[in-house]
Order: sequence, then C-alpha cells, then structure tokens
Amino acid sequence: MVVAVLAVVFAVLGWDRADKAASVVSALAGVAAVGVAVWAAWPAASVGGNPSRWLSLT
Repeated sequence: MVVAVLAVVFAVLGWDRADKAASVVSALAGVAAVGVAVWAAWPAASVGGNPSRWLSLT
C-alpha cells in the first residue's frame, strides 16, 4: 500500500521534485529502521540479554 501511494506521488510530482521527495522518504525510512532496531533490542538489554526470558514461543 505504501509503495503504491509513493508511486502515485512520484508520478504526480514529476522527476524534478520526485527525487527530492524520494530523498526525504529514504531518510525517514532510515530513521524509522534505527528506531525499530533500538526498540527491538531494548527488552534483551534490560533482562540481561537472554531472549528466552522475554520471548515465549508457546
């Protein structure tokens, strides 16, 4: 869904402005990826790094 929306936005903006929009979207995706990585690592660090304590597969 997000890819389709971005494709439409890039098509409507035209090439001159679409490259700037793509740069902004890429930067936001990078920041979001770092945020998700920190969020995912936070519980492991708080319980001593043993995922079996906080991850239950049952």
